[in-house]
Amino acid sequence: MGKARTRRRPRSPRGEGDELRDEILDSAEALLLDAGSMDAVPIRAIADAVGVSPPALYLHFDDKDDLFFAVCERRFEDFERAMIAAGAGIEDPVERLRALGRAYIRYGVERGEHYELLFGPRMVSVAEGRDLSETAGTRAFNLLVDLIAEGVQARRFREVDPYQAAFAVWSSVHGAVMIILAKGGLGDAFPLPAIDALADQICDLVESGLAA
Repeated sequence: MGKARTRRRPRSPRGEGDELRDEILDSAEALLLDAGSMDAVPIRAIADAVGVSPPALYLHFDDKDDLFFAVCERRFEDFERAMIAAGAGIEDPVERLRALGRAYIRYGVERGEHYELLFGPRMVSVAEGRDLSETAGTRAFNLLVDLIAEGVQARRFREVDPYQAAFAVWSSVHGAVMIILAKGGLGDAFPLPAIDALADQICDLVESGLAA
């Protein structure tokens, strides 16, 4: 039998490079979620899924790490939009913090595969050595830093270092999401609380710690 031929994607007309880049990212993400590991997704598999040759991928990405970093950045952009929407129109920093806490935990639990993609150890290693200052993930975190700084200035929160306090708050909600995703349910003897109830309890504790 002859060797199976790979389907080739027709050459994109001028100006359609962004469309091809999006197709590459879509395919890479789908393969990654299916395989469960970046290392289990070869570049050729991504190229075959899109219908291009492997070298065509390198017209858009420096290497495999760069490609998967872009996959992760797209998910962080989605996450950033969710956090912005959650806090929109809420003037009081305390109430906005509570809204963000609920939205964070709901996002992580309802999009478990994507959440684990964002914070998995392999993706963390892909981000090492990169300038993350302008990434969507950093912008999303800075929403929390700025919120706490605003609360301190308005005397709704006590005097704290906004960055350190934001890191502590993030650790709390992130830990809750990871426990829920890892366990799913521990049986009748140790049931997991409802998502919003858990978020509210965490926010109660956070607010008590930040209270002016």
